[in-house]
Amino acid sequence: MGSTSPREIQNVALAGATGNVGSNVLNALVGLDRFHITVLTRKEGASLPAGVTVKVADFTSVEALTEILKGQDAVIDTTSSPESQTPINLINAAAAAGVYRYITSDFGFDPLNPKVANLPVFGRKAASLKEARAANEKTGMTYTAVATGPFLDWNLRNRFSGIDLSAKKVQFFDEGANKIPWTTLEAVGKGVAAVLVHPEETENRPVYISSVVKSQREVVELAKEALGADGWEITKLDMDGVFKKAMEGFKAGDYSRQTMAPMIQYGSAREDYIRPWEKDDNALLGIEPMTDDELKALIKDLATASGK
Repeated sequence: MGSTSPREIQNVALAGATGNVGSNVLNALVGLDRFHITVLTRKEGASLPAGVTVKVADFTSVEALTEILKGQDAVIDTTSSPESQTPINLINAAAAAGVYRYITSDFGFDPLNPKVANLPVFGRKAASLKEARAANEKTGMTYTAVATGPFLDWNLRNRFSGIDLSAKKVQFFDEGANKIPWTTLEAVGKGVAAVLVHPEETENRPVYISSVVKSQREVVELAKEALGADGWEITKLDMDGVFKKAMEGFKAGDYSRQTMAPMIQYGSAREDYIRPWEKDDNALLGIEPMTDDELKALIKDLATASGK
């Protein structure tokens, strides 16, 4: 079928609303003040904004999810469970319920890059996009994936970027020279919500957003300006070795974070996995790129918070 007639999106269901991405998506949806929002949770008790409807959902049952999703115009998946059955169930239930737009739980590298799709750590994302495409062909339910690159503030706060701001320690991934898009979690939420305001322009494709486009080295240079140039400890990681070890663990059946997470870091260091978007959707989705001064201010805030 491929496409359904465009329609105004009013009723929106959000899965994963208490996570890093989901909470920011929820805030952005509430801030637009134009949607009836239903949050799907695995259990009761989540603290959510006033006016949001909460429904406990059985994510293992397509039939139960279909009943819950009837009457929804859009479904946003921000779940991050390690297995891929949850998003597949959500996609199939949304299609069966007559949902118009489905936003997959992607929020990473370019999902159209075959190397990205074949990296084991992104298997769940690749399976979701494949299922959304299949549902579109079968039922006409439209879909959007949101490509963000690494989460800028999350990566710096948790040192996943190889940069420890409070300790002034850096591990460059190889030479730290690969320039990539990074997006703050707040901007991710804003971009996802804006997709629903622009359904025709974002139909059946990934959209690409970023707050900054920088290499590790460029981020570190700004960190030196923000925090002082003295006292930094700089080392390098051989990312081919990191990737080899991670793949050995994966092939041995170890699917822990210690095995899977380094694959993302490896990809971040490689231009064939991630590079500046050829064309971004910042203007369409209202994402304002950060200036260097704004990035330095964020770095100062994160260093102060992590140093407490």
